[in-house]
Amino acid sequence: MLADAGVSVGTLCHPIDEQEARNPNTVKVVLATNGNALYFSRSPIPYPRDKEATSYLKHVGVYAYRRDVVAQYSTLPQPMMEHAEKLEQLRLMAAGYCIRAYIVEPTGPGVDTPECLEHVRAIITGQQPTPKPTLKDIRLVITDVDGVLTDGGIYYDATGECIKRFHVRDGLGMRMLEENGVRVAVLSGRDSATLRKRVSDLGISLCQFGVKDKHSACMQLMDEAGVTSAQTACIGDDSIDLPAFSACGISFAVADAPIYVKAAATQTLLASGGTGAFREVADAILCAQDKESVLSTALGYAKVMSAMAQ
Repeated sequence: MLADAGVSVGTLCHPIDEQEARNPNTVKVVLATNGNALYFSRSPIPYPRDKEATSYLKHVGVYAYRRDVVAQYSTLPQPMMEHAEKLEQLRLMAAGYCIRAYIVEPTGPGVDTPECLEHVRAIITGQQPTPKPTLKDIRLVITDVDGVLTDGGIYYDATGECIKRFHVRDGLGMRMLEENGVRVAVLSGRDSATLRKRVSDLGISLCQFGVKDKHSACMQLMDEAGVTSAQTACIGDDSIDLPAFSACGISFAVADAPIYVKAAATQTLLASGGTGAFREVADAILCAQDKESVLSTALGYAKVMSAMAQ
């Protein structure tokens, strides 16, 4: 900053992996060639639209301000993007101030959640931190139905039969997981002939319907699949899924889930229920387990093609 009077604010950042970049408690930053910040976000930026490998930078919340910036900050209006992201530095960017982010070596762990605090306490007391499950470890995915595999709407025909709308990409994602060593289980608080037909069409043998206690159901499904909690991920959208979140090593909330459900999940998806949310999870798991070719190449897909269903 001493060498460039045009820089109004200085801050720090360092490289992180894709897993950490998906955590909304980790603030990401993208930089111009000269190191000036282009944007800060809780979402993964840049977003790899074509599933190409990308790199991410974590923002470290340490700042150096010019005197005039500090004097003016309280008078600046709060822009929409600060209100949405809950990131105060976006107020400065909206006002035209230049923020330069300097890349440093990875820092110690931050404290943003109760889990982060326990991790730091373990380090201070010399305990070995319990490793968190990763997508590479997952061998079972348990998914809710209404609001995850569907948009949450329930339709009845003239005979009173329940009709549901499913997304074919979710179905293909289920089969891809099953054919690559990851079991899929369907867990629903409701039961219907339509749902059972969908599960049968996809060849999913692990399932429970009409369940109220999803924690116990998850434990039973894990036992059937021969996996541990750390090897299990679940996807949900509502309060009934919270016990399932607590039973599984990794939990996903769909994009349109209530805020309190998102807060309880390990990660929030970009897709809403019924629009490919399960496929988003399936793709992430396959990529983490170095099986991306089944998604992105003709040769890879050909190896599992005969067992596919939508």
